Amino acid sequence: MKRPFSVLYYIKENKLRVVALMIMLSMTSISYLAGLFIISPRYESMNTLGVFKDFAVVILSDNANEQELEGFLGYLDGGIPGIGCSMDIRYFAESGNLSGMKFFRHDQKMLFDSLIGVPIGLPMPVFLNSNDFSAFNKVMKLVDEDVLLGDGQIVMSEILRVNRGFEIGDLVDNDLVMVVGFKQSCELVGTYNSQGYTHFRVDSTYTPDSVLLLRENIYDKDLSIANFDQAVMKIKEKFPSLVIIDFDQRSEYVSTVLSTYYWVFSYSIAIIVAIVLTITINATFAGEYEKRKFEFSLYKAIGFSVNEIVAKIAKEILAIYAMGLILAGILGLTVLLTLNEVFLKGYGMRIEYFSTEAVVCVAICETIVLVSVSSIQLSRVAKCDVTQF
Repeated sequence: MKRPFSVLYYIKENKLRVVALMIMLSMTSISYLAGLFIISPRYESMNTLGVFKDFAVVILSDNANEQELEGFLGYLDGGIPGIGCSMDIRYFAESGNLSGMKFFRHDQKMLFDSLIGVPIGLPMPVFLNSNDFSAFNKVMKLVDEDVLLGDGQIVMSEILRVNRGFEIGDLVDNDLVMVVGFKQSCELVGTYNSQGYTHFRVDSTYTPDSVLLLRENIYDKDLSIANFDQAVMKIKEKFPSLVIIDFDQRSEYVSTVLSTYYWVFSYSIAIIVAIVLTITINATFAGEYEKRKFEFSLYKAIGFSVNEIVAKIAKEILAIYAMGLILAGILGLTVLLTLNEVFLKGYGMRIEYFSTEAVVCVAICETIVLVSVSSIQLSRVAKCDVTQF
């Protein structure tokens, strides 16, 4: 027996209208995709900075006096639990202070093309000899341990190679735009799998200006990283005038720089999408319920209360809304898979599948649409009366 007052009955009898409304509601997935796109610089940077969980760089800044520098070097010579070894490297050109925040000017870096079209470059250590890189690689496990990186050679992540358009055997040299500050040409001799845009090279022509601290090479990586973090924390406390660049310091810096950008832009897009969808969906619902005014008036005439009629329409809206949300998830995932595997992969780029900010964008968009559509349509339904016909 059919139950005309049920939600399921309405959906079965109005399939095309329901599908059209579902498609409109699924467009909230645009705000999710836009959120992922807007905050992509953060994820590209954080994926690249992930290697800093395994090592830290100590900058012997001008603020450190000679006595403290000697104390630090002597402290290293005594051996520090949690730190496997230390080595001289080249990292920063100079350090200064900008608005109370540490600011570093880099004289060597390789940039990559980001999703938003703005080149991003994060500094990586430059090793002064092959033995140092071999010790580093033994812990990091980037390339096979039998790969000996010679002077003037470079290895990089596969995603960076594709992004920059290099081939194995190519020379990487200054182009003053995407590659700057290399003192000599470096031959690309290998790649490794990583989500970050990292590269490491040996260049003996540099004068060391920094010390790299490498975690212990033990079987339990998580324990090794935990011990290493504790050791670095002790160094920070013992030698406060030294500039120590580790994962926490760099991630905090990246988040500070990008936080205003991605929150403002991602939420602005979510609100704009919500407004457009609200206007469109309300117009569609209004046209649909205009045709059903006589139906609602009859419900009143045969004894249904206004609250019962409003509850029926609310259930219809929520049911269509839930189906639209499921469709939005399917469409969003399909678009992301297509973008990553068909288009972006060939350019050495990828977009994340999840982020808290993107979820918040969708929540904002969904809430604005649902509240506005429900309140407007339910108030219209409540006014219907059989005496108008």
